[in-house]
Amino acid sequence: MKRPLLLLLLTLLSACDFSGPSFATEKEKHTAMHAAVFDKQVIAGMSRYNDLRDFLLRYADTIVAYRNARNYVIETDGKTMDTVLQSSECYTFFQGNPNYDIANVPDFLKLKLDSLYHDLGEGNVLSFGICESKQLYIQVKNEKAGDGLYISHELLWNYTMGRDYKYDNNRDSLIGDNCIYRLGLREEHGH
Repeated sequence: MKRPLLLLLLTLLSACDFSGPSFATEKEKHTAMHAAVFDKQVIAGMSRYNDLRDFLLRYADTIVAYRNARNYVIETDGKTMDTVLQSSECYTFFQGNPNYDIANVPDFLKLKLDSLYHDLGEGNVLSFGICESKQLYIQVKNEKAGDGLYISHELLWNYTMGRDYKYDNNRDSLIGDNCIYRLGLREEHGH
Protein backbone atom coordinates (compact mmCIF):
# COMPACT_ATOMS: atom_id res chain seq x y z
CA MET A 1 0.00 0.00 0.00
CA LYS A 2 2.78 2.42 0.88
CA ARG A 3 4.78 1.61 -2.24
CA PRO A 4 2.03 2.57 -4.78
CA LEU A 5 1.33 5.75 -2.82
CA LEU A 6 5.02 6.62 -2.82
CA LEU A 7 5.24 5.95 -6.58
CA LEU A 8 2.20 8.15 -7.19
CA LEU A 9 3.70 10.95 -5.10
CA LEU A 10 7.06 10.72 -6.89
CA THR A 11 5.30 10.74 -10.28
CA LEU A 12 3.35 13.86 -9.34
CA LEU A 13 6.44 15.62 -8.01
CA SER A 14 8.44 14.83 -11.14
CA ALA A 15 5.70 16.42 -13.25
CA CYS A 16 5.93 19.70 -11.32
CA ASP A 17 8.13 22.50 -12.58
CA PHE A 18 9.94 24.09 -9.63
CA SER A 19 12.34 26.09 -11.78
CA GLY A 20 10.23 29.25 -11.67
CA PRO A 21 9.44 31.47 -14.62
CA SER A 22 11.40 31.22 -17.82
CA PHE A 23 12.99 34.54 -18.64
CA ALA A 24 12.95 36.08 -22.10
CA THR A 25 16.04 35.81 -24.24
CA GLU A 26 17.72 38.93 -25.59
CA LYS A 27 16.33 38.01 -29.02
CA GLU A 28 12.77 37.84 -27.63
CA LYS A 29 13.24 41.22 -25.94
CA HIS A 30 14.64 42.72 -29.14
CA THR A 31 11.73 41.31 -31.17
CA ALA A 32 9.15 42.66 -28.68
CA MET A 33 10.76 46.11 -28.65
CA HIS A 34 11.02 46.17 -32.44
CA ALA A 35 7.32 45.23 -32.77
CA ALA A 36 6.17 47.94 -30.33
CA VAL A 37 4.54 50.92 -32.00
CA PHE A 38 3.78 54.44 -30.88
CA ASP A 39 0.01 54.68 -30.39
CA LYS A 40 -1.55 57.02 -32.95
CA GLN A 41 -4.50 57.70 -30.61
CA VAL A 42 -2.10 58.96 -27.93
CA ILE A 43 -0.46 61.26 -30.45
CA ALA A 44 -3.84 62.45 -31.77
CA GLY A 45 -4.96 63.23 -28.19
CA MET A 46 -1.91 65.32 -27.33
CA SER A 47 -3.96 68.49 -26.82
CA ARG A 48 -5.70 66.86 -23.82
CA TYR A 49 -2.38 65.62 -22.42
CA ASN A 50 -0.99 69.13 -22.93
CA ASP A 51 -3.90 70.57 -20.91
CA LEU A 52 -2.98 68.30 -17.99
CA ARG A 53 0.70 69.12 -18.49
CA ASP A 54 0.08 72.89 -18.44
CA PHE A 55 -1.96 72.62 -15.24
CA LEU A 56 0.59 70.42 -13.47
CA LEU A 57 3.55 72.56 -14.47
CA ARG A 58 1.74 75.76 -13.43
CA TYR A 59 1.12 74.33 -9.95
CA ALA A 60 4.16 72.05 -9.61
CA ASP A 61 5.72 74.05 -6.75
CA THR A 62 2.40 74.16 -4.90
CA ILE A 63 1.74 70.43 -5.34
CA VAL A 64 5.24 69.38 -4.26
CA ALA A 65 5.20 71.76 -1.25
CA TYR A 66 1.77 70.45 -0.23
CA ARG A 67 2.92 66.85 -0.41
CA ASN A 68 6.17 67.66 1.43
CA ALA A 69 4.12 69.14 4.29
CA ARG A 70 2.01 65.99 4.69
CA ASN A 71 2.52 63.30 7.27
CA TYR A 72 2.97 59.73 6.16
CA VAL A 73 1.92 56.91 8.47
CA ILE A 74 4.14 53.84 8.56
CA GLU A 75 2.21 50.70 9.48
CA THR A 76 3.39 47.18 10.25
CA ASP A 77 0.89 44.34 10.66
CA GLY A 78 -1.95 46.88 10.64
CA LYS A 79 -0.53 48.85 13.57
CA THR A 80 0.78 52.39 13.31
CA MET A 81 4.52 52.30 13.92
CA ASP A 82 5.51 55.86 13.14
CA THR A 83 4.35 59.07 11.53
CA VAL A 84 6.93 60.90 9.46
CA LEU A 85 6.92 64.05 7.39
CA GLN A 86 7.07 63.39 3.67
CA SER A 87 9.91 64.97 1.78
CA SER A 88 10.65 64.18 -1.81
CA GLU A 89 11.67 65.95 -5.00
CA CYS A 90 9.08 64.06 -7.07
CA TYR A 91 5.63 62.62 -6.42
CA THR A 92 3.58 60.07 -8.32
CA PHE A 93 -0.21 60.18 -8.50
CA PHE A 94 -2.76 57.56 -9.47
CA GLN A 95 -6.16 56.46 -8.32
CA GLY A 96 -6.94 53.81 -5.73
CA ASN A 97 -4.36 54.49 -3.01
CA PRO A 98 -4.87 57.32 -0.50
CA ASN A 99 -1.14 58.15 -0.37
CA TYR A 100 -0.88 58.56 -4.14
CA ASP A 101 -4.42 59.51 -5.12
CA ILE A 102 -4.95 62.41 -7.50
CA ALA A 103 -7.05 64.04 -4.76
CA ASN A 104 -3.90 64.32 -2.61
CA VAL A 105 -3.38 67.95 -3.68
CA PRO A 106 -4.49 71.29 -2.19
CA ASP A 107 -8.29 71.66 -2.09
CA PHE A 108 -8.39 74.53 -4.59
CA LEU A 109 -6.74 72.29 -7.24
CA LYS A 110 -8.80 69.12 -6.74
CA LEU A 111 -11.76 69.80 -9.02
CA LYS A 112 -9.71 71.03 -11.97
CA LEU A 113 -7.17 68.20 -11.67
CA ASP A 114 -9.96 65.62 -11.44
CA SER A 115 -11.63 67.12 -14.51
CA LEU A 116 -8.42 67.14 -16.58
CA TYR A 117 -7.52 63.61 -15.47
CA HIS A 118 -10.94 62.20 -16.37
CA ASP A 119 -11.15 64.19 -19.64
CA LEU A 120 -8.37 61.94 -20.92
CA GLY A 121 -10.81 59.04 -20.76
CA GLU A 122 -10.71 55.51 -19.42
CA GLY A 123 -7.51 53.69 -20.31
CA ASN A 124 -5.61 56.81 -21.40
CA VAL A 125 -3.72 57.54 -18.19
CA LEU A 126 -2.46 55.18 -15.48
CA SER A 127 -0.47 57.66 -13.43
CA PHE A 128 1.51 60.86 -13.56
CA GLY A 129 4.45 62.28 -11.70
CA ILE A 130 5.64 65.81 -11.04
CA CYS A 131 9.00 67.01 -9.69
CA GLU A 132 10.39 70.18 -8.13
CA SER A 133 12.63 70.45 -11.20
CA LYS A 134 9.47 70.68 -13.36
CA GLN A 135 10.04 67.24 -14.83
CA LEU A 136 6.69 65.67 -15.59
CA TYR A 137 5.65 62.27 -16.85
CA ILE A 138 2.32 60.70 -17.70
CA GLN A 139 2.20 56.92 -17.87
CA VAL A 140 -0.45 56.27 -20.49
CA LYS A 141 -0.68 52.47 -20.57
CA ASN A 142 1.08 49.13 -20.40
CA GLU A 143 0.77 46.45 -23.07
CA LYS A 144 1.63 42.77 -22.84
CA ALA A 145 4.31 42.02 -25.44
CA GLY A 146 5.03 38.37 -24.69
CA ASP A 147 5.41 35.97 -21.79
CA GLY A 148 6.37 38.31 -18.95
CA LEU A 149 7.25 41.18 -21.32
CA TYR A 150 5.44 44.51 -21.14
CA ILE A 151 5.68 47.77 -23.09
CA SER A 152 5.00 51.00 -21.18
CA HIS A 153 3.82 54.10 -23.04
CA GLU A 154 4.93 57.32 -21.32
CA LEU A 155 4.85 61.00 -22.16
CA LEU A 156 7.73 63.00 -20.67
CA TRP A 157 8.36 66.72 -20.43
CA ASN A 158 11.62 68.37 -19.35
CA TYR A 159 13.51 65.09 -19.68
CA THR A 160 16.29 64.23 -22.09
CA MET A 161 16.04 61.58 -24.74
CA GLY A 162 18.24 58.57 -24.17
CA ARG A 163 18.64 55.31 -22.33
CA ASP A 164 16.22 54.87 -19.41
CA TYR A 165 17.65 52.20 -17.12
CA LYS A 166 14.35 51.47 -15.36
CA TYR A 167 13.56 49.55 -18.55
CA ASP A 168 15.35 46.65 -20.22
CA ASN A 169 15.20 48.73 -23.39
CA ASN A 170 13.44 51.88 -24.55
CA ARG A 171 12.74 53.87 -27.67
CA ASP A 172 11.95 57.60 -27.73
CA SER A 173 10.21 59.88 -30.19
CA LEU A 174 10.03 63.66 -29.87
CA ILE A 175 6.46 64.85 -30.45
CA GLY A 176 4.85 68.25 -30.13
CA ASP A 177 5.80 70.78 -27.48
CA ASN A 178 9.11 69.28 -26.39
CA CYS A 179 7.36 66.06 -25.38
CA ILE A 180 9.16 62.73 -25.45
CA TYR A 181 6.95 59.74 -26.18
CA ARG A 182 8.78 56.78 -24.66
CA LEU A 183 8.16 53.09 -25.22
CA GLY A 184 9.83 51.12 -22.44
CA LEU A 185 10.26 47.34 -22.32
CA ARG A 186 10.35 45.58 -18.98
CA GLU A 187 10.14 41.98 -17.87
CA GLU A 188 7.95 40.96 -14.93
CA HIS A 189 7.04 37.51 -13.64
CA GLY A 190 4.69 38.01 -10.71
CA HIS A 191 5.38 39.30 -7.26
